[in-house]
Amino acid sequence: MLTRTSNVSILLICGVAILLAGCGGQAEPGVKKSRLIATENKKLQGELADRDKQIEKLKQQHEQELAKQSDMLDKCQSERDALKEQVKGQIEKQVEGVLQSVLDQNKMLRDQVEQLQAEMKGLKDKTGSK
Repeated sequence: MLTRTSNVSILLICGVAILLAGCGGQAEPGVKKSRLIATENKKLQGELADRDKQIEKLKQQHEQELAKQSDMLDKCQSERDALKEQVKGQIEKQVEGVLQSVLDQNKMLRDQVEQLQAEMKGLKDKTGSK
C-alpha cells in the first residue's frame, strides 16, 4: 500500500506541477502588454539616440559650413578693400595727370595771351606813331 500511496503522491505532485507549468507559461495580458511596451520603448530610445547623433552631426556640419562661409566673406571683404584702394590710387593718378595737363594748357594760354597783348600793344604803338 505504501507504494500505492507513493505512486498517488507522485502523480498528484506531477499533476500540480503540470498545471502550474501550464498556467505559468501564459502571462497575464497586462504583463504581456508591459513587455511589448518596454520592447517598443527600447526600440524608440535607440531610434531617438540615432536621431540625436544625426542632429549633432548636422550641427557640426552646419558650424563648419558657417565658419567656411565667414572666412570666405572676410577674404572677399579684404579683397574688395584692396581693390578700392587700388582704384582710389589710380583715380588720384589720373586726376593728377589731368590736372597737370590743364595747368600746362593754362600756362600755355597765358603765355599766348601775353604774347598777343604784346603784339597788340606793338601794333597800337606803330599805328599811333604814324
